[in-house]
Amino acid sequence: MAVYEQEIGRFTDTIRDKMIDWLDGGYFYEPDAIMIAAIQEAAIYEKRSWAYLERILQECLNKNIRTLEQFKQKKAEAAAEKEKKLVHLPKGERNEKREGPSLQSKYEYPY
Repeated sequence: MAVYEQEIGRFTDTIRDKMIDWLDGGYFYEPDAIMIAAIQEAAIYEKRSWAYLERILQECLNKNIRTLEQFKQKKAEAAAEKEKKLVHLPKGERNEKREGPSLQSKYEYPY
């Protein structure tokens, strides 16, 4: 798939077979759209590997995300939740998170 090569990297036979399994497996109502959105999501976060992409797809299944609209909605909800966690400082001061890193947040996906 050209989008994969453009955004992630080399498209091997093994990746092709795994991608076909995801696309033809009946997991999503809009498999092509979900796959492209997941590829773009991985690229945005500089996680350019099939393993990361597959974790995004698995998380979609776990959260019952079956359409592109649901994917976008979950992503927007996650962004809003992240915004809530930011501490808003007086004008002119730097705005940054005031929480320490956690193992769980390392593996949370942005949608």
